[in-house]
Amino acid sequence: MNPKPKKPFYKRWWFITLVVFALLGAIGDLFDGEEPAASDPNPIVDSDVKEKPEEVEPVPEPEPEPEIRTYTAEQIALLERSYTDFSEEEIASFANMIRDWDFLSEEDKTLYEVNYLRLKDEKKAYDDEKARIEKEEREKAEAEAKAQAEAEAKAKWDAFVAENSKTLGAGTFYSPDHIAEGVYDTSFTGSGNFFITGNGGLDYNEIGGGSYGVSKIRVYITDTAEIEIRGMKVNFVPVQRTPLPVTGFTLYAGFWQVGDEIPTGRYEVKPGRGESGNFFVFGKNNVNEILGGSYGVESVTINVTDGDIVNIRGMENVTFTPTN
Repeated sequence: MNPKPKKPFYKRWWFITLVVFALLGAIGDLFDGEEPAASDPNPIVDSDVKEKPEEVEPVPEPEPEPEIRTYTAEQIALLERSYTDFSEEEIASFANMIRDWDFLSEEDKTLYEVNYLRLKDEKKAYDDEKARIEKEEREKAEAEAKAQAEAEAKAKWDAFVAENSKTLGAGTFYSPDHIAEGVYDTSFTGSGNFFITGNGGLDYNEIGGGSYGVSKIRVYITDTAEIEIRGMKVNFVPVQRTPLPVTGFTLYAGFWQVGDEIPTGRYEVKPGRGESGNFFVFGKNNVNEILGGSYGVESVTINVTDGDIVNIRGMENVTFTPTN
């Protein structure tokens, strides 16, 4: 008995089953990698989808109407009174009512017009009178303070004059031991020599009295001055520096301060008839001249400014005339 021949493997059921599954897997992969269809340029729009509305700018709310204010019964009563009767609190309240004008009702504005203008005039009269009284009181207080200061200054000056109006004879004297620092007019009893040294640059060397000397000298004595008197007595009288007239003036021997005594300006300076001596200006403007006599000039034109010092020696009649 011949054996039954075997089927080839490709005809067997298991091989056919594997081939079927392989084909099914390949077909699935083919559909998974398929390109998507191109988008339609004119897609169908669902009529149920609503378009987004356009944004609208918000409309600003209108400005609120200004607040209308009305007066209280107390404020109305205040308006009907006299301003001069107001207390400090009522004055402040009245001032606040003035600021409310733009917010008042027409009725209160009418009330204001009737009473406010009257009160305003009363207020002005009251303020003017108050200011006048305050001004008078202030001026009175200032005048009293000034008078008191002047009285005190005069009393102090009178005491200084009384203490330092003195006559010193021949000898050597020192300031402030024998005479206080200050400005003096000096005159002479007899004739002799008068020296002041150590005086802060304002030194003196003059002949006083007699036919060859001067009759008076304006001196300034510092608290380091040494005074030497020979052959005569010297009378010291304290003086205060006072401004000289700008129209012209006459000076005598001594030191003179520009600004305190001599006004600043330009002057023609001449010695008195028969006078002869030395003339100096120290400071911003420097002058050194002999005036009069055989060796001096008839006049000298000078400029002087505040702080300059004029020194006249050997003459007691020197005229200053303003010039261009």
